Parts: sequence; C-alpha cells; structure tokens
Amino acid sequence: MIRFFARHPTAANLLMFLLLLVGVLTLGTIKRETFPEFSPPYIMATIVYPGASPMEVEESLCVRMEDAVDGLSNIEETKCEAIEAAPA
Repeated sequence: MIRFFARHPTAANLLMFLLLLVGVLTLGTIKRETFPEFSPPYIMATIVYPGASPMEVEESLCVRMEDAVDGLSNIEETKCEAIEAAPA
C-alpha cells in the first residue's frame, strides 16, 4: 500500500482530501458541551478537629455525616475515617 501511494502521489493527495472533507462534514455533528454533566465516583471531605481524638471525631462528626448522606439517592456506599494527625 505504501508503495502504491509512493508511486501515485495524486491518489495519496485525493485520499488526504477525502479524509479532510469527511472530517469537516462531520465536525457539526460532534457533541460539544461547555460544562458537561458527570457524576464523580466519590466525594472527599477533610475536617480538622484540633484537640479531639479519633474516637471523638468518629462519634461527633463521622456518624452525623453518614446519617445525613444515608437518605440521599444514588449513594451506594459511605465511608468515614477518623485518624490522628501530627500537630501543625
């Protein structure tokens, strides 16, 4: 095939023109959105609670957040982690 187009440059140019023409004609049918709608696979929230232990954070924040999200539709799983961070 390469040999054919090397010997017949007119055929190569015609093929290039046809591909360009098809691209220009289909340009109007391509779906474009400025702000496309999508559903992120997860939501992450970071909360700093100075002076609280992970158990206190679990009891006071994680349980309340999980209860608030539990009633929402399209939520398959909720997960909350309470960890002890190094002081800043």
